[in-house]
Amino acid sequence: MTGVCLPISIDEVSYYNNSFIGDLIITQGAVYFFPQAESQSREQGKGEVLIGMVEHTGLIGSGLSLIGELLSKELRTINNSALHKNGLWKQFDSNEEFRSRLDAYIESLKQKRGVEEFSTLLPRPIRITQGEIKKLSVTLRGRLLIETTYDRHDFDIGLKRKRKLVEALKEGSLISQDDA
Repeated sequence: MTGVCLPISIDEVSYYNNSFIGDLIITQGAVYFFPQAESQSREQGKGEVLIGMVEHTGLIGSGLSLIGELLSKELRTINNSALHKNGLWKQFDSNEEFRSRLDAYIESLKQKRGVEEFSTLLPRPIRITQGEIKKLSVTLRGRLLIETTYDRHDFDIGLKRKRKLVEALKEGSLISQDDA
């Protein structure tokens, strides 16, 4: 038994060659990814804020602000998913209730989207079940690589959250206690 209670979200995870940022959700027997923003637009916004801070507070003030942002980001990177805010993730949900709600939500998105919208929107949320996984590995740098029959998924978790990721994958029976 690990020190992780499922389901768990690892927030602000990069996906698809760092093209998208979103929430990686690990449940018993499944991994979900909910894209929240395009990585470029988020980074561009941070750059504009940094330029504005330097103009108004000088380099020292900007440096202190960046340190504060990094520290706060580390504090909010686990279980601060946008799914809490939109009502999909409710406190005290069982694994089955939560997965059922996520699966229904993903299915409803598939019904709403047209083919013509594909190039202008974020990718749909992803669900990968234990039975679909052909190969799963976690790199030394903290990348979660999942191969299925038709896809290869690359999630950049980072070094600081790698341990939590591995614990969650073990707790979710997605990797064995000996792996990672």
